[in-house]
Amino acid sequence: MTLHLPEDWSACLPPARAVADVGDTQRFEIESRSQGFHLFAGRFAISQVHGLTVYHLPDSTQWARNVASAAEFALETISGWIGPRAVASREVTFLELPVGWSSQHLPGLIAQTVSSDPHTLFAEVVHEVANFW
Repeated sequence: MTLHLPEDWSACLPPARAVADVGDTQRFEIESRSQGFHLFAGRFAISQVHGLTVYHLPDSTQWARNVASAAEFALETISGWIGPRAVASREVTFLELPVGWSSQHLPGLIAQTVSSDPHTLFAEVVHEVANFW
């Protein structure tokens, strides 16, 4: 699949893998044509924090760090309680959603609503990560 996006845009297309990014063209591989996918595209910054990928708005770097810290805590704690999950933690991707949207768990992706309260954000991230078991 090939997407043509504005130069300052990024696409998050789980469970597809990005294989090339040249100019306004981003190429993705999907394992099978029958496999469904969700497409999120926008002016995202992409951060690698604690081994997790976080797509976030450029001015939300601290939010990305907070999400990744909460996710790392949840992955370690829940693994200790229940045991390892089938998908490696490095395959979890987070995507920032604007205020007013509802957070959701999708295969390999957590689309997380922005929360200004760090305690609320922590609880929401832990809840969404727990859906992977």
